[in-house]
Amino acid sequence: MVLIDDIRITDSEPVSGATKRSQKFRQLHRNFGRLDERVVDEQREGYEEGSLVFTDGTSVPFTYQVLDDRIENTIDGETFVLQEI
Repeated sequence: MVLIDDIRITDSEPVSGATKRSQKFRQLHRNFGRLDERVVDEQREGYEEGSLVFTDGTSVPFTYQVLDDRIENTIDGETFVLQEI
C-alpha cells in the first residue's frame, strides 16, 4: 500500500511576500498572543527598525526598508519582499 499525502499541483504563482508575512504574523500570534505594541527604535526616510511586543511579553525584532528595487520587511530574522519597484 502506498499513501501519498499533502501533494498539490498548481499553475498559480508562487506565494507573495505579503502572504508569507501574513503567515508569519499568524504564527507569532499563535505562539505569543496578539500584537500589543510596535516599538520603533530607529527611523529615517525609507527605514524603520524596532521590535514587536506581544501580549505574553515576547519581543521580536523587525526592520522595514525601501530599497532601490524593492520594499523589504524583516521579522524575527525572516525577510519578506513586499513589492518589487
